[in-house]
Amino acid sequence: MKTKLILLILIVAINCKAYQQSHEKQYNWNKYKQSIQFRNHFRNLVETLKREEGFRAKRYSDNGYLCIGYGQRTKFYPEQIPDSISTKEADLILKKSLWRHIKLVKRVFPSLRGKKLLDAAKTSYQKGIKKVKL
Repeated sequence: MKTKLILLILIVAINCKAYQQSHEKQYNWNKYKQSIQFRNHFRNLVETLKREEGFRAKRYSDNGYLCIGYGQRTKFYPEQIPDSISTKEADLILKKSLWRHIKLVKRVFPSLRGKKLLDAAKTSYQKGIKKVKL
């Protein structure tokens, strides 16, 4: 009777461990899928901003703000931006700036995730953080 009980406990423990490992694998897979979706949304957002903002190689004035590339305000960009840039440089500046806006929105609205976070970052990029409404 003792050996059967020990054997039963051992079988239950092994099954619990196997279940836990499979659950962890599923959790990691879901996180991986979410990160892929986020990257795809980010890429789509970059392309949308490029289309909406349009590219200008030389500095220009937009509502009193000096801008360059894809609507990037030069005042808020910490590195020195030359008087004219290429599309590759503008792409890099746009992506860096968008990440800064994502971090800013995340600080102001910590509960936002995924596509909603990126939509709020887009509004912040285009109009400023004060214009972001949930």
